[in-house]
Amino acid sequence: MKKYLLHLVALGALLVTSILPAAAANSWPASETGTNISVVSLPPLTPAFEPSGIEWHSGREQFVIVGDEGQVVTMNLDGSSANAWDLGSGFDLEGVAVADAQSSKVYLLDENTSSAWEFDLATGLLTGKSWSFADKLSEIDGSGAEALAYANGSFYVGWQYDGDVYVYSADLTASGSQRFTQEIHMTSGYTDIAGLTYNSDTGRLYALYDGLNLLEERSLEGTLLASYNVSGSNQEGIAFVNDCASSTATVTIAEDSGAVIRYSGYPVACTTPISVPELEPTPMPVPTVSTVVGAKNGDIFVTYSDSTSTTYDVFPITIRVLTSVRMNLYGTSYTLVTLGRYAALVDPMTGDIYAQTTFAKGNFHPLKWARGVLKI
Repeated sequence: MKKYLLHLVALGALLVTSILPAAAANSWPASETGTNISVVSLPPLTPAFEPSGIEWHSGREQFVIVGDEGQVVTMNLDGSSANAWDLGSGFDLEGVAVADAQSSKVYLLDENTSSAWEFDLATGLLTGKSWSFADKLSEIDGSGAEALAYANGSFYVGWQYDGDVYVYSADLTASGSQRFTQEIHMTSGYTDIAGLTYNSDTGRLYALYDGLNLLEERSLEGTLLASYNVSGSNQEGIAFVNDCASSTATVTIAEDSGAVIRYSGYPVACTTPISVPELEPTPMPVPTVSTVVGAKNGDIFVTYSDSTSTTYDVFPITIRVLTSVRMNLYGTSYTLVTLGRYAALVDPMTGDIYAQTTFAKGNFHPLKWARGVLKI
């Protein structure tokens, strides 16, 4: 809801805080001429729809817009496929936040109760969950909870009365689990904060001041990073659609007069890495045994298919390192290497020698010959 209260102590403070900071703002960095996508998209609503908050739901690829009279509207990037729900005149919706792009749940800021309400876009109904900020924020002289964002497990709530942002941690699975954690003191003297949004790709909080036509970029801790004069008038909400590859974004501003204006070319510095599909690793070839040579009671030299070689010590058969070897020779592929009356059992993939023995009368039995083993 449009309000122009500057809660300042003296006229001197009014002159300093309302002129000097605004003069320091940079010119609007996006396209000068915006496109009003509400002209053909917003469905006829009674009473007339007054956009007071907007957010981009990247998972659904739609804008979610709220109005002063308890209305919720969704529409595509170009304004098409608009849909609307009416929660009734008991709500004065001033902001909307998306916590999870993969969920149909969004969070609506009601100025009448200083609360965020969970709304399911899939059903068009409130879920019954809510989180109150009334311990810190109330409506004073027509100025109350006016802007909402969600980041890192916390609601960020803009209070139009003093222009500050109040941070509440909240468990979204539990209604009423809010806990006040911080007050971020915004630009001194700017009390008409009207919109907030958190851009997860840039890690920045964007605060919109409608009476001053001003947009500020801040860290989540409140550090001022940039400020711009905003095009248009009666700005109540702001949303970003990022194109990190070009370091720009489409910025859409909801105006209380009924317009939803889209601007292109807003500069953004994405900190979130651009997603690149991971390639399946190419398996390294495992060399196999190509040749095995050796001598009686000497060493066995194993050469692999990749041209590497290894030397193994051969123990006399009388040394019983392992006296009862019972390998499943039928279920595993091994290579039998014979050197005169000596034999060795070799793993063809690794070259490991498991056992050696001698032939008896030229016969070989897999379970009887392995009476001694090589200790590798």
